[in-house]
Amino acid sequence: MDIVRALFAQQRCPIDSTDASDPASQDDSPRTDAYDDVVGFFADAPEVATPKAARIVSADDLPPLDTRPVAEGGGGPIPVDFDPAQQLAVRVALTKTAPVVWIQGPPGTGKTGVVIEIIRRAVASGQRVLACAPSNAAVDNLVERLAKLNTANEQNAGNNIDFVRIGAPERISSAALESSLDARIDRETGVFFDASRGRKKEIDLAKRQGWKKQEDLQKGKVKGLGDNISAKNIEAKLGDLRREQRTLAKSGKKVRANAEREILAEAQVVLATAVGAGAENIQRLPAFDIVILDEAAQATEPAAWIPLVRSKRAVLVGDPCQLAPLVRSTKASDGGLATPLMARKAPALGAANAYLSSGVLGCVLTTQYRSNRLISDWASQEMYGGRLAASERVASRLLSQMPGVASTPATNAPLLLLDTRTRAGMLLTGCSEVSEMSSSSSLVNEGEAYAVMMHVAGLLGAGVAPSDVAVQSPYAAQVRLIRTKLADVAARGAAPGADLVEVASVDSFQGREAEAVVISTVRSNDRQSVGFLADVRRANVAVTRARRHVCIVGDSVTVGGDPFLNRLMSHMRTNGLVATANEFGELHQRTP
Repeated sequence: MDIVRALFAQQRCPIDSTDASDPASQDDSPRTDAYDDVVGFFADAPEVATPKAARIVSADDLPPLDTRPVAEGGGGPIPVDFDPAQQLAVRVALTKTAPVVWIQGPPGTGKTGVVIEIIRRAVASGQRVLACAPSNAAVDNLVERLAKLNTANEQNAGNNIDFVRIGAPERISSAALESSLDARIDRETGVFFDASRGRKKEIDLAKRQGWKKQEDLQKGKVKGLGDNISAKNIEAKLGDLRREQRTLAKSGKKVRANAEREILAEAQVVLATAVGAGAENIQRLPAFDIVILDEAAQATEPAAWIPLVRSKRAVLVGDPCQLAPLVRSTKASDGGLATPLMARKAPALGAANAYLSSGVLGCVLTTQYRSNRLISDWASQEMYGGRLAASERVASRLLSQMPGVASTPATNAPLLLLDTRTRAGMLLTGCSEVSEMSSSSSLVNEGEAYAVMMHVAGLLGAGVAPSDVAVQSPYAAQVRLIRTKLADVAARGAAPGADLVEVASVDSFQGREAEAVVISTVRSNDRQSVGFLADVRRANVAVTRARRHVCIVGDSVTVGGDPFLNRLMSHMRTNGLVATANEFGELHQRTP
């Protein structure tokens, strides 16, 4: 109930959609929106019934972490590599007086590590945790991290976390499958079912023998009753065998159900997708002490509520500045379905502070450990109010510093703009966008695909491993075209390993990273139309996947027609390397 009060106090309740122009909807009663109804319902709690201006909460205002050894009932020390903002996030999440906690984790800020530490300390304090995310991949990532934590605990004589992953086995990654509910049930009931299968084989053999004797008796091959194999006796024995077989089946169901019940009852952490949290076996469990919704900014509001109502407290972790939930219906999107619970305006606070607003306690992670400073500085200024800093550990990292990678202009450049326009402003041949022949809704750009292929070949030739390169495009047709070109150049032997380079859509690459990222923007037209490239969150995701090198291939005139993307190109011109898309030789020439 506290979760509901706190979130409704943020005016996140949908507005009444009654059409005032519809005569059927007119009556003499005054109209109120759903938020007004909720405020009236929660009139007994005026302190959270209306939104309040956020106030700063310093670290000194928060309860301290219990750093006693785990063996003594404490949570142990905070990880030594946690920065102040990460430490603050853990303290904020474990503040029991806050019904809802909001943690924003920009790209590369160690968000998943913070989530795992929150889970670890919550379990150490005796709390039951429901950990969810919108996608199976995100849930499995948490499962794999918890498994690694347990492995480390075993080596250090620590306490393991009892966790279970709920979901359809075919949707769970192979690395997380061992922790699934089905796999754990199989292990718990293995002895019973091994014995049951053995007995079932004996029963099947005895039944076949009985049927054979019945057949022989009918054919007159067996005579007399003294041998105790009368038809009546045979049928009675077969009936006994059938009853035993049914009993075994029923017993198996009971044994499996009891094992499932015990595993879920004893589990300290239950993991499932947000929608999967609506499964009957989770709904039957007592309310959890805390629910953690990872990648919360990618969950639709209806999906988010499924796990939220199963817990006493909620921790929303994600980044509203990255991609929102995918909603294909324009009407539903316009109606607010694409706006996640986490998409709130957060005050621009420093790493040392959190904020409190009507029961929602929030904070932001402010140091990124992924990208070269020149890559992250753009995202910091455009998306995070200048508050996202690069750790000194990664601030100057380059491709040329990796073992076996040669020094070239490209491998020494964290930012590279390959412009499909010449310096005189002429568009290179074949670099216009066209509709894919098999699809009227997806676009391709042959010239850009060729430029991407040549740049990837140059990186591989310099010694960059195929697994360290990722190619992205917002258009599925362009993804397919680039894959084909990389496979062809690899087959010809001109760029060995090019076919192993991952090529994916921008949206599917969120949450992942690579040493070098090459982005094909595709758009090139006389209208300066950029389509959904104009979504600033998509551009943020695309650029911030890179650790050491990001290359954007595109038409500077068309793409630069969008003010936001124009600022991105200006940043690359000022801080990186710019070349025409057909200047491959110079970019990949080895330097002393």
